Amino acid sequence: MKDCEERHIESPDAPRTGLASFAFTAMLSGPAAAAVGLLNPQSAVAWACVLAGGTILHLLVNRLRDDQDGPIGLDHLPDMVFVLDGEGCLDSWNKAAGEMTGFFSSWKGEPIVDAIPNADRAMFSRSLAAMLAGHATRFECRLRSADGTTRPCLFDGAPRRGANGAVRHVVLSVVDITALYDTRRTLEDEERRFRYMVEMAPHLIAVVAGDDIDYINAAGARMLGHQDPAALLGASWKALRTTRDGNQCDHLRRRDGVLVDVDISSVPILMAGRTGTLVEARDVTEINRANMALRESQQRLQGIMNTVADALITCDGNGQVQSFNSAAERLFGIAAMEAMGQPIGMLIEENVPDQRVPTGIERVREATGRRRDGSVFPIELASGELRLEDQSLNILAVRDLTDRKRAERRLLVAEKVLESTSEGVMVTDPGGTILWVNTAFCTISGYARDEVLGQNAGMLKSGFQDAAFYAAMWRQIERGGFWAGEIWNRRKTGEVFPEWLSIKAVYDGGKITRYVGIFSDISKHKRAEETIRHLTYYDAVTRLPNRYLFQDRVAQSVDRAARRSRIVALVLVSLDRFKTVNETLGHQVGDALLREVAARITSAVRNDDTVARMRGDTFCCVLSDLEQTNDANPIIARLLDCFTSSFVLSGHELFVTSSIGISVFPHDGASVDDLLQKAETAMNRSKDKAENTYHFYTPEMNANTIEQLRLETDLRKAIGRNDFVLYYQPKVETDTGRVVGAEALIRWMHPEMGMVPPGRFIPIAEDTGLIIPIGEWALRNACEQIRHWQRSGLVPVPIAVNLSAHQFRQPDLVEMVVRVLEETGVAPSLLELELTESAVMQNAELTVTTLMRLHEHGIGLSIDDFGTGYSSLSYLKRFPIDKLKIDRSFVQDLGTNAAGEEIVTAIVAMARSLNLRVVAEGVETEVQLRLLRQLKCEEVQGYYFSRPVPAERFEEVLKAGIVQGREAA
Repeated sequence: MKDCEERHIESPDAPRTGLASFAFTAMLSGPAAAAVGLLNPQSAVAWACVLAGGTILHLLVNRLRDDQDGPIGLDHLPDMVFVLDGEGCLDSWNKAAGEMTGFFSSWKGEPIVDAIPNADRAMFSRSLAAMLAGHATRFECRLRSADGTTRPCLFDGAPRRGANGAVRHVVLSVVDITALYDTRRTLEDEERRFRYMVEMAPHLIAVVAGDDIDYINAAGARMLGHQDPAALLGASWKALRTTRDGNQCDHLRRRDGVLVDVDISSVPILMAGRTGTLVEARDVTEINRANMALRESQQRLQGIMNTVADALITCDGNGQVQSFNSAAERLFGIAAMEAMGQPIGMLIEENVPDQRVPTGIERVREATGRRRDGSVFPIELASGELRLEDQSLNILAVRDLTDRKRAERRLLVAEKVLESTSEGVMVTDPGGTILWVNTAFCTISGYARDEVLGQNAGMLKSGFQDAAFYAAMWRQIERGGFWAGEIWNRRKTGEVFPEWLSIKAVYDGGKITRYVGIFSDISKHKRAEETIRHLTYYDAVTRLPNRYLFQDRVAQSVDRAARRSRIVALVLVSLDRFKTVNETLGHQVGDALLREVAARITSAVRNDDTVARMRGDTFCCVLSDLEQTNDANPIIARLLDCFTSSFVLSGHELFVTSSIGISVFPHDGASVDDLLQKAETAMNRSKDKAENTYHFYTPEMNANTIEQLRLETDLRKAIGRNDFVLYYQPKVETDTGRVVGAEALIRWMHPEMGMVPPGRFIPIAEDTGLIIPIGEWALRNACEQIRHWQRSGLVPVPIAVNLSAHQFRQPDLVEMVVRVLEETGVAPSLLELELTESAVMQNAELTVTTLMRLHEHGIGLSIDDFGTGYSSLSYLKRFPIDKLKIDRSFVQDLGTNAAGEEIVTAIVAMARSLNLRVVAEGVETEVQLRLLRQLKCEEVQGYYFSRPVPAERFEEVLKAGIVQGREAA
């Protein structure tokens, strides 16, 4: 027995190994717990004492303390309870103690030690002495009954002190633990069997406490290279094992350092009050080797399947897919995992009704594949049967025939194309024997197909090319595999003809196996080339050299003159009003005129000179090899004489004049372009000055041209920058001086040159078409100014805005004017449009229609510069105009020129007869104003009353309403 001071129960002969502790602890947690209950199945107190460490005993002691002199009422307790006096003698006991021991009243006062077997008395006496000394004690010993039988019991004693502090009583709670001892013996038997099984196990079993091995069986010792298990007791478990990821053990290290593949499992256990681990390790080295070999075999097989370009599929006898390589995934557009278990008929459709893939003898046939998206494609299908131990598999090799089918179709199409092409095609072997020709070959050569097949291609030679030509041709073919060029061959009729031939070598395995020759008859092309060459360098109408050939001739003349220190003159001759001839008499008469002019000019120059037609109505003469500039004058005089007599064409007699410009090499330039540009500048100067005249180029001309170009460029920018401004010149009633209107005059505020007068930029705007946006700007700005004056409380007067001939010819003129009036909110009666006499008479019928539409909208209309054009009185009567403006040139004659006064008088009288108001512009003197009053001219405009002023100053005129006149400075 353990010493009475022990606080726990332990069998005196229990094994000390970790394995035994594990066995005992494991059994106590299960069957052993039930066995302990056999001590007394009805005794809750006894069981509680065993588990609760004397808690019931303390309750009994307290009970005695509360009832010191009275009897102890403990008979209701199922376990034995003894009360001892201060000498260790029996004082009292409960009913259960009497029944179980057979003690009765005669035992009262007897020492309890007499009920203890001799073998346990010494230990009991020590425990009793401790209790009598005031110590609570728990211990095991045997208890003898009255009949002499003994039983193992668990004693739990507690002293009871009196008032003086001395121990008065000792209360003993006694539990029969006979069943527990039986259980211990059972556990020991189970442990011995368990130990035997562990020792006989073929794999490692060990108990690990912390990191130390407490137990290991013989098989485990042998696995680790030891014959005696004791050699491993206390060894570090961590030092023996290696892990890959720190969680799962994969290897154990043998004594000799070799790693053993193991499969380890472990469970936590309780050993003698502390935790440990039961470890089981199975040697799986051979299994792993076998699995690795299997995996390698599978990987090799899978690698082979995935390396093969064809799709490989295996199916079971029911046509269900069992394997699917990567080529099959790409071909059918479905992942292998999705294809597994699916019917093969979902992917492959045989060209026969049977959906199952036939087994047995291998065979290859064509079928139809179906991709995941439902699209179908042609395939070549090879199948075979693979028999395993208990299974038969169908192996399918699938090849996509899409490219091959497409190639076959292309070959078929190519053959049809070659048959239908207009070029001859010939295929020969490396020796030149003709193997195939197309229909065009027969058509071009005149030979039938049967006549040339098997013959040598040399039968077509014309003999025009020598042996060196053919040797060079074949050297090029041998080097690059291709040759193309012009060659002459002979037809069956013997006719020699030019052809464009290309020869291509066809290789197979690096060796030439065929030659393909393609040729076309270029006889027509040769003739066409000559025609094209003539059309390229000669004018189709006049048969003179055109601009391209002319530039070449000029370059040659300049080079020759530079070497010989001579002079070359370029003479540009432009016909005046040639466009009118074309528009009135037609292009046929115009072309005839050009031919006649070309003949006269050619006859006027020297034989060595070149005459060319540069463009529509412009000719150019190259006067080469001149010693000095004056040498060109006689030739120029003859050129002018060409246009002194009339041209009679198709019954029409025409007088045509010309404008001539001359540039001279080397004085005016060294390049062809430079000389042409300067001759063009001189010709334009002739057009500006007079008809049928000529000018030599001077640097001043170029300066004027450059200035014009600069103004044109700046003018385009000015539109976007809004650099324009409107000035206003009042119209005054002749009799009263009252302001009855104004004319809006545009000015250009140039950022560098300042105020640019209209006379400098309006002609440029007319020539370039910029007058259209400029005119619309002026109209809109004038209307916006009228609206501004109205909002300022002023009473506006009608504002006249000039329309150019270009604007008047615009088809949307009326719509533009109406739109501007609507957008600015100005009444049409406050707007007056002024048109020049020449503008309205250019197309009188169209003018009537346009003026009527404007008049219907209530817009005032006047004719400016009247008397300087060629007005028709019949049209003037039809025009819905409101005013005539007498040109300033006639007004200036008043008081100085009687003829001028008569013209003004006639204009005023005519206007009065047509019910038109008359405005005289350019009035500068009191005399002019007085004569206009006498002629009953209603309105005047000029410097006498006011120069054109900005809108801000014109507001002052509007506020005053009357203008006082004065002589213009």
